[in-house]
Amino acid sequence: MNYQTFNEKRYTLRGYGCGIYSERFFFENKKLRRVLSWLRSKPASCFKRRWHFLVLRNCFNKAFTPTHAPYLPPVGNVVIGKNQPLKIRNRDRAKYIKIRKINYCCLVILLVDLAGCTPMIHPSGAPVSSCQIVENMFVTSDGVELPLKKWQPVQPEIKAVIIAVHGFNDYSHFFQQPGNYFKHYNTISYAYDQRGFGGSPNRGLWAGVDTYIDDLACFIQLIKNQHPKAPIYLLGESMGGAIIITTMAQTQIQVDGIILSAPAVWARQTMPWYQNVLLWTLSHTVPWMTLTGEDLGITPSDNIEMLRAMGRDPLVIKETRVESIYGMVNLMDQALADADLISTNTLLLYGEKDEIIPKEPTFQFLNNLIDNQVKHPMIAFYKNGYHMLLRDLQASVVWRDIDVWINSSSRSLPSEADTRAQQLLDRYILENPINTN
Repeated sequence: MNYQTFNEKRYTLRGYGCGIYSERFFFENKKLRRVLSWLRSKPASCFKRRWHFLVLRNCFNKAFTPTHAPYLPPVGNVVIGKNQPLKIRNRDRAKYIKIRKINYCCLVILLVDLAGCTPMIHPSGAPVSSCQIVENMFVTSDGVELPLKKWQPVQPEIKAVIIAVHGFNDYSHFFQQPGNYFKHYNTISYAYDQRGFGGSPNRGLWAGVDTYIDDLACFIQLIKNQHPKAPIYLLGESMGGAIIITTMAQTQIQVDGIILSAPAVWARQTMPWYQNVLLWTLSHTVPWMTLTGEDLGITPSDNIEMLRAMGRDPLVIKETRVESIYGMVNLMDQALADADLISTNTLLLYGEKDEIIPKEPTFQFLNNLIDNQVKHPMIAFYKNGYHMLLRDLQASVVWRDIDVWINSSSRSLPSEADTRAQQLLDRYILENPINTN
């Protein structure tokens, strides 16, 4: 039994005089019918990532699933044969058309009203003083106080300084265990809550790429003044890596090296078309709407206890505004585009089981980075690593590699993750040549 015959019988037996007409009218557009049928019928495996399928299913099912027509006087108990057409009374048809026109007018008014919504950013204000560090706070130039954490070695001699930048919806606590590890090797670490995250003001609101760049550049200068003789290294996880990339590309700040752990470089040009369309539509109609990551089937780490602790942590954002996601994607666009502007000594870490940042944009970023760097970057791929490499069950292996890279001129890592990365990258370049002309 085909779709039309099934619904004709269902609606007729239930006594809806215009049910079949409404069903036929909605699906008379063959192209629309094919697209919607494909989106609703295909399993999750047909999409690049399972959560794309889930988001689409939730958004489209309510909007495009055929609904029952408004109740009208029944036409009687009519039995529809396989090839017998249904006769609809003209006055019932006219009533339905009138109702449909009213609904369309309301929909147009609603869309026009929502079209005025645009994703907002909440940038820094006018400077009131120079930025400074006061106890456990990083005070920005516009007077905003950002919570600051520091992991101080016991011995007074400091070999290196790490400035850690947290990821999206996270905060400075992400570096708690790595910071405790590095301080035993005379490396002091700093991490602050970026605007809109953790314990900072305007929690949940996106501050804009320029604001995050200015804050990081200012903080770097403060740390360089406090430790004029120690080498400075920037370490960013996910979004933090993207902010470091854009900061190094668009400012004159100089550091001794950058460490990018699964940097967020998933730009629009590497995203599926339906994800771009959905994000633009939501961000320009309901930018205030919040989304969660529940039921997406994503595993950010194999450290389940750590993930549960994050779920209980009130400072970790669980519901994200659409406009913040839109701003995050803008940042990833910029980070991928700035790959050829990075000249700083670089260590990039990536887990082969990463379900957050796909391999394709990561390889594309690396290809651009390698082609345009005078000094070849160190790249490490961890076979059993996930997105949160610094907090995975094998995190100590990653910490050790970072410490060796910082304090040694050796061009190899103890875990040999750099050797595996070179093999995978060479294979990708051969299979996916990128035209740089």
